[in-house]
Amino acid sequence: MTKKPPGLKQADITNCQICGQGLMTDHQMVAYRITIDTLVFDLGAIQRQHGMEQMMGAAAGLAQHMGPDEDMAKGLDTTTALVCMGCAMMEPIAPLLDDDA
Repeated sequence: MTKKPPGLKQADITNCQICGQGLMTDHQMVAYRITIDTLVFDLGAIQRQHGMEQMMGAAAGLAQHMGPDEDMAKGLDTTTALVCMGCAMMEPIAPLLDDDA
């Protein structure tokens, strides 16, 4: 079951982050709020987990429960953007990441 996302107040509505036009310029009643989390893998944590799995041998599935349960990737940044339906269907989302850089 998916949960319903929060709505938007008038003050929260902006132009499309890709084309710069209004969200309903193409007469569509749907827009997208896209959230992109940038993650960086933690090589040390991955190596420690892999070492635990190697030590466990045939019971490698237990290594996840026996180890420290570290994050394998760390969150760096979160970008949220409103995108009109036309851009969401036709344009790449990578330019959204450049806005915060």
